[in-house]
Amino acid sequence: MKIFQLNKKSFFFIFSLILFVSSVSHKFYVSTSVAEFVKEKKSIQVISQIFIDDFENALNLNCEDVLKLSPDSNPILIDSLISDYFNKHLKFIENGNVLDNIFIGREYKNDLVICYTEVLFDSIPQSIKVRNTILFDFISDQKNIFDFQNGDSRKSFLFYSNNNTFMINLK
Repeated sequence: MKIFQLNKKSFFFIFSLILFVSSVSHKFYVSTSVAEFVKEKKSIQVISQIFIDDFENALNLNCEDVLKLSPDSNPILIDSLISDYFNKHLKFIENGNVLDNIFIGREYKNDLVICYTEVLFDSIPQSIKVRNTILFDFISDQKNIFDFQNGDSRKSFLFYSNNNTFMINLK
């Protein structure tokens, strides 16, 4: 699978600024996702970065056991819960049908959990809706930055509780 680079100047600058501000006071709640449409593979590949402590708390809302991320207290259960969480909170919708969001894996870097997911298409639609409600169930002030690349075209979206769905063009 092709993993795309996160070295886009503006995205890096914004994310670095957010990391700095949030590490000082952590009063600003944000996740970032970078998505790339890979026409040859008929897929959208997504890399999402979420603060470990916030994501850990959100996962624990839906779990009877107390989970710990980095290091993992129960890797198999955590993978299952993260997969379910992404299917519930990062949706790709084609003509009213929610597409499967395949959880590929995760890793930890500094105070972030980086999650890799992918959406596969049978045939490429003209456009799809993206609904991003990551951590909205846990933090009312949560914002989610979504950077989408389709070939040379690139768009960024800001999702928040009252505005959590955007349309993206694939063709």
